[in-house]
Amino acid sequence: MDTLKRAFDRAEPNFSNILKIVRPDLLIYDFMRPWPADAAKRLKIPAVQFIATSSAMTSVMLHVYKAPGFKFPFSKIYYRDYERVHEEKLRIKSVENDLVMKSLERSTDIILIKGFKEMDGKYSKYLSAMTQKRVVQVGPLVQLPTCKDENCEIIQWLNKKEKGSTIFVSFGMIKKVVVDKDGEAARKKAKQMKNKIKRKEEEYIDEMVKELLKICKKKNF
Repeated sequence: MDTLKRAFDRAEPNFSNILKIVRPDLLIYDFMRPWPADAAKRLKIPAVQFIATSSAMTSVMLHVYKAPGFKFPFSKIYYRDYERVHEEKLRIKSVENDLVMKSLERSTDIILIKGFKEMDGKYSKYLSAMTQKRVVQVGPLVQLPTCKDENCEIIQWLNKKEKGSTIFVSFGMIKKVVVDKDGEAARKKAKQMKNKIKRKEEEYIDEMVKELLKICKKKNF
């Protein structure tokens, strides 16, 4: 990772030149370094950070860094004794930690993050309170299947199993799934979940696009 970061930092001059030539309406950047946002700001280009991890994980890490000694407000998430060493690393005011914090601060008005409101909306709200920015969740970003249902890997795997030998477990909802002898219930449920995730992802992407357009239309950035 250190080698990647050094290579990334060496790309700053070329990246800045590309920005000057292309002049995009908006820049979406990663969390590791603040300089892409700084380069965009010099050219009056809004820059928005995208976080590929969950709101829960991000809010925990930010809480430990910004509020050491205070309990995380959601008691179900906590560091176990053998994980304390990782918690201590987050509390240290190191150069790397400071760069991550500056990267968050540079984001224009909003922060994009992978996830669902239905699953971790409360963590997004807390993250928003800590950063003083609107946190926009963009959905799960699940890759769409490239084959028809009958030929998909999960269906092929199910077809090789003996009748009644597979148990389907669903997290995030209270619902009993009855698997009949030929496994049709599992197949039907898998298709329903795939379609639901696809619809939700489209809704989240639409919301994200609206927020980004608002930022691009600001005249006094």
